[in-house]
Amino acid sequence: MKILYATYWGVNEGLSVATSQPNLRLLCAHEKVEKVDYVTVERNPNVIKPIENALNSPKIIWKPLYSKNYKIHFFNKINDIFLIRKFLLNLVKNNDYEIIIFRGAIMAMFAYWVKKRTKAKVGLESYEPHAAYMLESGVWKSNSLFYKVQLYYENLIKQSADFLTTVTENYKLHLVDNEQIEPEKINVSPCWVQLDKFQFNPQKRAEIRQNLGWQNATVGIYVGKFGSIYYDDEAFNLFKAAFDFFPNFRLILLSPDDANLLKIKLQRVNISLEKTLIKLAAHEEIPHFLSAADFAFSPIKVAPVRRFCSPIKDGEYWACGLPIIIPDGVGDDSDIIKKEGGGAVIDIDDPKSVQIGLETVAKIITNEHYREEIRAIAVRHRDKNWQENAYSDLLNG
Repeated sequence: MKILYATYWGVNEGLSVATSQPNLRLLCAHEKVEKVDYVTVERNPNVIKPIENALNSPKIIWKPLYSKNYKIHFFNKINDIFLIRKFLLNLVKNNDYEIIIFRGAIMAMFAYWVKKRTKAKVGLESYEPHAAYMLESGVWKSNSLFYKVQLYYENLIKQSADFLTTVTENYKLHLVDNEQIEPEKINVSPCWVQLDKFQFNPQKRAEIRQNLGWQNATVGIYVGKFGSIYYDDEAFNLFKAAFDFFPNFRLILLSPDDANLLKIKLQRVNISLEKTLIKLAAHEEIPHFLSAADFAFSPIKVAPVRRFCSPIKDGEYWACGLPIIIPDGVGDDSDIIKKEGGGAVIDIDDPKSVQIGLETVAKIITNEHYREEIRAIAVRHRDKNWQENAYSDLLNG
């Protein structure tokens, strides 16, 4: 069975390494799969190969498409659309694929165009309402071209796709109950975590904390960006609240954002830079820093459609045994915390709610076995079995 697997990210970007490539390896583990052509969009012209062991299967054939990277964002986006369309249609024309998988709703446009020109099964995994995310986060306006086009193709593809994999049970229920999508073609697979790689490492914890001189500190960590679908100023106010609450608090920020800008934002809320580590970490390093921390932040913006998302960072936090401070209404995760523990659900704009959340986390981390108990949440809700079952249904259907 020959498969095309297409994404919008570069082969060495964090989301590719953390989500797409683990899925590819699961897919290739099936005996029915002979070959997978893996399409990525490269915006760095110097990328000529995946990072070491990223693909790790002779069945995977990497098919990079290089963006022109025009300086004007609008022109570059439009040019990318034409480049990706031509590239994918040429692949479909010259290969007898049986299944074509697009990763993420951002690929809805290309999935629809390909669906019209092939007899292969076509669908999307990690399918979320991307247009609504961008609108409610304030990144796009309702009258913007990008929003209108993305929403148009999302509506087309979810009706015409042969299969969809949502990342939350909430979104599957919404599609079935409110948009009359056939439940038979929808699987649910939260963004799963490589549990063998993401686990508490006491040796790395001791090593990092000693190097930083933080042996006796309470350490919070955030992995990710600021702005867009994530809180920005509000997140830094949340960090400041943690400094005010814990007597000897330290903060780790693993972020691709500009470090100098992050320092300005920290100083703006009177957080000492000497008590903060800012680092752009490789994906394989992240479990080490999670082990060094005591709890984690997940400052994702509250919006009606946010209950349909599945942040990979939350699963990685849990897998390393960290309780999470998270706003209400984020995917299935905030509901899981309410029912099973594993953190604190807050209203980030309410100081009293933030205070209660910090008190909850402070109590959790006094439990001698809290890391094992919280890791069990990741095992229940972020294990690879979800995706394995989805692929089994797809390949045997």
